[in-house]
Amino acid sequence: MNNRLLVLITCLICSALNLFAQETFLISDGGSTDCTGLLFDTGGPDGDYGEDEDFSFVICPTGNSECIEFSLTYYKIENINPEDNLRIFDGDVNNGAGREIAAIGGFADGDGSGEVEGGVCFRTFATSGCISIVF
Repeated sequence: MNNRLLVLITCLICSALNLFAQETFLISDGGSTDCTGLLFDTGGPDGDYGEDEDFSFVICPTGNSECIEFSLTYYKIENINPEDNLRIFDGDVNNGAGREIAAIGGFADGDGSGEVEGGVCFRTFATSGCISIVF
């Protein structure tokens, strides 16, 4: 199956220079203090995520990060396993903080085959200074 997860993270209060220098991360990296970047599942930009993954990626940008914009530009999450979902929290889940602000699971094409359709264009915001992505 072709299961991919691509996330674009952006801190709204960044300099123009930082917006063009985007680091690439895997969700298994655990976190970042960068203000912008591209976040992928463990398969990277061209591969699939593995079985039974359970990772948290916490973004706590340095500097003024009172408002973090999180844009999910493309996702394709398997529908067969109900544990395959992406949850987003306002706060750092590793410190016991974090209020769930979104949960995204896979969805099938409607014919019962379990084939996965992808999704695009999801955006949310966090105001605590950190945002956590759990997959």
